[in-house]
Amino acid sequence: MDGLYVTGGALAFVGFGFLVAALDGSRAWAASPRGRAWTRRVGVLAVLVGGVATGVFPSSPDRGVLLYFAAGVLAFVAGSLAAAGAAGATERRGPGSFGAGVRAFWRVSATEYRVSRYGLAVAGVSFLLAALTGGVAVDTVLSTVGALSQGGLLAVVVALTAVGALVPGGSGGATDGDGAAGGDARL
Repeated sequence: MDGLYVTGGALAFVGFGFLVAALDGSRAWAASPRGRAWTRRVGVLAVLVGGVATGVFPSSPDRGVLLYFAAGVLAFVAGSLAAAGAAGATERRGPGSFGAGVRAFWRVSATEYRVSRYGLAVAGVSFLLAALTGGVAVDTVLSTVGALSQGGLLAVVVALTAVGALVPGGSGGATDGDGAAGGDARL
C-alpha cells in the first residue's frame, strides 16, 4: 500500500507543479510583483514551519512528522509558483526556439526567481525528514505521511531537473548563440 502512496504523492506533486506552470493566469500572477512577494512569503513560512518541526519533533515525534510534511508542501508550492513566474517572464521575452526558451527559463529561474530552486531544496529536505521519520512509524497515519513524503521527494527531484538545477549547464551561467557569456541583455 505504501508504494501506491509514494507513486500517488509523486504524481500529485508533479501534476500540481505542471498545472501551476501551465496555466496562463498563474504564470502571469506569479511573475507580477505581488505574486513574487507572496511566493517569497510562502517560502519563508515553509522555513519557519520546518524550524518549528525541528523544535517539536524531540518531544512529539508525530507532530514533528506532520509539520515536516507541511513544510515540504509549503516549500513545494513556493518553488512551483516561482517556476511559474520564471516561465511567465521567459514567455514574455519571446526566446524563439524551444531550446532557447528552455535555456532562457533555466537562466531566469536561477537569477530572477531563485525561490524556484531554494524552495524546492527546502521541500526536498523537509520531505526527506518526514519520509525518514514517518516511514519508520508504527502509526498508520504517520506511515502514510512518510510514504507521501517519499513521493514528494521524487517530485522535488523532477522539479529541480525541470528548473535546470540538476542539469549540467542549467545553472544560469548560459551563453548566447555566439558563445559569449551573458546571454540576452534583457535578462
